[in-house]
Amino acid sequence: CCLVLCVFALLGEQLFGGRFTPEVGFQEPPRERFDSLPFALIATFVAASGDEWTSMYADAYRVDAAAATAYYTALVLIGNYVLLNLVVAILLTSISHADAAEEEEEADESE
Repeated sequence: CCLVLCVFALLGEQLFGGRFTPEVGFQEPPRERFDSLPFALIATFVAASGDEWTSMYADAYRVDAAAATAYYTALVLIGNYVLLNLVVAILLTSISHADAAEEEEEADESE
Protein backbone atom coordinates (compact mmCIF):
# COMPACT_ATOMS: atom_id res chain seq x y z
CA CYS A 1 0.00 0.00 0.00
CA CYS A 2 2.65 2.49 1.05
CA LEU A 3 4.90 1.51 -1.84
CA VAL A 4 2.16 2.23 -4.39
CA LEU A 5 1.42 5.61 -2.81
CA CYS A 6 5.13 6.50 -2.73
CA VAL A 7 5.55 5.59 -6.40
CA PHE A 8 2.55 7.71 -7.39
CA ALA A 9 3.76 10.57 -5.17
CA LEU A 10 7.16 10.57 -6.88
CA LEU A 11 5.53 10.35 -10.31
CA GLY A 12 3.20 13.23 -9.44
CA GLU A 13 6.15 15.24 -8.23
CA GLN A 14 7.89 14.70 -11.57
CA LEU A 15 4.80 15.51 -13.63
CA PHE A 16 3.27 18.40 -11.69
CA GLY A 17 5.86 19.61 -9.15
CA GLY A 18 6.29 23.38 -9.27
CA ARG A 19 3.94 23.77 -12.23
CA PHE A 20 0.95 25.33 -10.42
CA THR A 21 2.10 28.87 -11.23
CA PRO A 22 0.41 32.18 -12.15
CA GLU A 23 1.38 31.62 -15.80
CA VAL A 24 -0.98 28.65 -15.88
CA GLY A 25 -3.72 30.55 -14.04
CA PHE A 26 -3.10 29.85 -10.35
CA GLN A 27 -2.93 32.86 -8.03
CA GLU A 28 -1.59 30.56 -5.33
CA PRO A 29 -0.84 26.84 -5.48
CA PRO A 30 -3.70 24.51 -4.52
CA ARG A 31 -3.70 22.83 -1.12
CA GLU A 32 -3.03 19.40 -2.61
CA ARG A 33 0.06 19.88 -4.73
CA PHE A 34 3.22 18.04 -5.69
CA ASP A 35 5.91 20.61 -4.89
CA SER A 36 7.68 18.42 -2.31
CA LEU A 37 7.52 14.79 -1.22
CA PRO A 38 5.38 15.41 1.91
CA PHE A 39 2.85 17.43 -0.08
CA ALA A 40 2.91 14.80 -2.84
CA LEU A 41 2.31 11.95 -0.37
CA ILE A 42 -0.65 13.76 1.16
CA ALA A 43 -2.11 14.59 -2.25
CA THR A 44 -1.67 11.01 -3.41
CA PHE A 45 -3.37 9.59 -0.32
CA VAL A 46 -6.26 12.04 -0.65
CA ALA A 47 -6.75 11.08 -4.30
CA ALA A 48 -6.40 7.34 -3.64
CA SER A 49 -8.96 7.49 -0.86
CA GLY A 50 -11.44 9.10 -3.26
CA ASP A 51 -11.75 12.38 -1.38
CA GLU A 52 -11.91 15.37 -3.77
CA TRP A 53 -9.71 13.80 -6.42
CA THR A 54 -11.84 15.48 -9.09
CA SER A 55 -10.78 18.98 -8.03
CA MET A 56 -7.16 17.84 -7.92
CA TYR A 57 -7.59 16.39 -11.40
CA ALA A 58 -9.11 19.65 -12.66
CA ASP A 59 -6.14 21.63 -11.32
CA ALA A 60 -3.64 19.21 -12.89
CA TYR A 61 -5.63 19.22 -16.15
CA ARG A 62 -5.01 22.97 -16.44
CA VAL A 63 -1.27 22.26 -16.22
CA ASP A 64 -1.00 19.22 -18.54
CA ALA A 65 -4.18 17.58 -19.81
CA ALA A 66 -2.74 14.32 -21.13
CA ALA A 67 -0.48 13.68 -18.13
CA ALA A 68 -3.26 14.55 -15.67
CA THR A 69 -5.72 12.20 -17.34
CA ALA A 70 -3.29 9.28 -17.41
CA TYR A 71 -1.98 9.93 -13.89
CA TYR A 72 -5.31 10.34 -12.12
CA THR A 73 -6.96 7.46 -13.98
CA ALA A 74 -4.17 5.11 -12.93
CA LEU A 75 -3.99 6.54 -9.41
CA VAL A 76 -7.70 6.24 -8.73
CA LEU A 77 -8.02 2.74 -10.19
CA ILE A 78 -4.88 1.27 -8.63
CA GLY A 79 -5.22 3.23 -5.38
CA ASN A 80 -8.82 2.14 -4.83
CA TYR A 81 -7.87 -1.47 -5.64
CA VAL A 82 -5.00 -1.43 -3.14
CA LEU A 83 -7.02 0.26 -0.39
CA LEU A 84 -9.96 -2.10 -0.94
CA ASN A 85 -7.63 -5.10 -0.65
CA LEU A 86 -6.18 -3.64 2.53
CA VAL A 87 -9.65 -3.35 4.08
CA VAL A 88 -10.55 -6.89 3.00
CA ALA A 89 -7.31 -8.23 4.50
CA ILE A 90 -8.05 -6.50 7.80
CA LEU A 91 -11.59 -7.92 7.85
CA LEU A 92 -10.40 -11.45 7.08
CA THR A 93 -7.78 -11.23 9.82
CA SER A 94 -10.43 -10.11 12.30
CA ILE A 95 -12.74 -12.95 11.32
CA SER A 96 -9.98 -15.56 11.60
CA HIS A 97 -9.00 -14.26 15.06
CA ALA A 98 -12.64 -14.36 16.15
CA ASP A 99 -13.01 -17.93 14.85
CA ALA A 100 -9.83 -19.01 16.63
CA ALA A 101 -11.02 -17.47 19.89
CA GLU A 102 -14.40 -19.18 19.52
CA GLU A 103 -12.74 -22.58 18.92
CA GLU A 104 -10.54 -22.12 21.99
CA GLU A 105 -13.60 -21.23 24.06
CA GLU A 106 -15.47 -24.33 22.85
CA ALA A 107 -12.43 -26.51 23.61
CA ASP A 108 -12.23 -25.09 27.13
CA GLU A 109 -15.96 -25.74 27.72
CA SER A 110 -15.76 -29.36 26.51
CA GLU A 111 -12.95 -30.20 28.96
